[in-house]
Amino acid sequence: MLKTVGVSVLFSLHLSACGDGGSSKKGSSQPVPAPVPLNPGSGHIDETQPAAVDLKNHMVFDRHVSETAKAGLTRDFARIERFDLTSGTDNDAVLKAILDVPDLSGGTLSTWLKARVRYMLNPDLSLYRVGLVMSGSRTYQMTQLEGASEEDTRNVAAVMAGTALYSYGKSMRARFPQINYLIVEVNDNWVHINTQRNGVMQLGPALFHPDFMPNASNPESYANTAVRVDTLFHEARHADGNSVSRSLGFMHTLCPRGAGIAPEFVNQLACDDNANGPYTVGARILKAYIQKCGDLCSIGDKTILESFYLDSVSRVVKRSNGQLPNLDATPEKGFDKVDISAFSLIPSQRP
Repeated sequence: MLKTVGVSVLFSLHLSACGDGGSSKKGSSQPVPAPVPLNPGSGHIDETQPAAVDLKNHMVFDRHVSETAKAGLTRDFARIERFDLTSGTDNDAVLKAILDVPDLSGGTLSTWLKARVRYMLNPDLSLYRVGLVMSGSRTYQMTQLEGASEEDTRNVAAVMAGTALYSYGKSMRARFPQINYLIVEVNDNWVHINTQRNGVMQLGPALFHPDFMPNASNPESYANTAVRVDTLFHEARHADGNSVSRSLGFMHTLCPRGAGIAPEFVNQLACDDNANGPYTVGARILKAYIQKCGDLCSIGDKTILESFYLDSVSRVVKRSNGQLPNLDATPEKGFDKVDISAFSLIPSQRP
């Protein structure tokens, strides 16, 4: 479910790129059970009723994002807001502790996601203008992000690009003190990458590809929503952590051979070596959906969701010392935001 791609910002910048491909691709490992008809009157959730947290109007879809992704995620946001994941099992306490939330109501989970995710971008970052803010000279200097090929992104569901861009801005600031941080243009507006919680996420083609849906015959099924919510919360965890604790971005580690790891992920940055990282967050969210979706999911749906869950669990591997620590999820303060409304633009060149 995870594949790492490289994106360059004047040099190769590695992002945590997560997809629903690889060993979890439907039909690659085991026969898919025949769907069981759903009872439409059981477990109904009214997605039209007002919600405490309005994710739909919080999220910003860039013009380069497909209409399919916009419509599908808008539906998913409505479900997140209204779906209480409290199951009455041990998973409740574990998930609340990992997310550091008081309950698993739709409003609480939406608030957690809202704090970390806002801007939905195309996987090709070369489509976007990027600037380096320099308040001392009252300028912002354009630079260029390299695009990712179709081969690089075809198995990618989403990438929390904001943390990697923030980290790159920090490194540029250390080398060139005149630089404050990066800005990225989204729908003709500048998004300031002055903190890791800037909310910039890329949406990959695997997020809505039928090959990666538990229920390809019904794209609007709750099972498909569950996998995408797993992905959203997985990526949102990448907006946590800090440099002092060496947890900034909860970056993935190399997958070892064995221990249930699919061969295509061995020696790839597609695993976690801690107990509260992206794979654990996503797995616990998915487990809650499996436990709670009831007649909203068929037996076949649940069987396939279990395989996605087990794949995520298999990516959490102990460190060489046998430990599986909890990392500090406290985010960094970041840098003060600069008003660039009166700044002059400098054409693209190395600073």
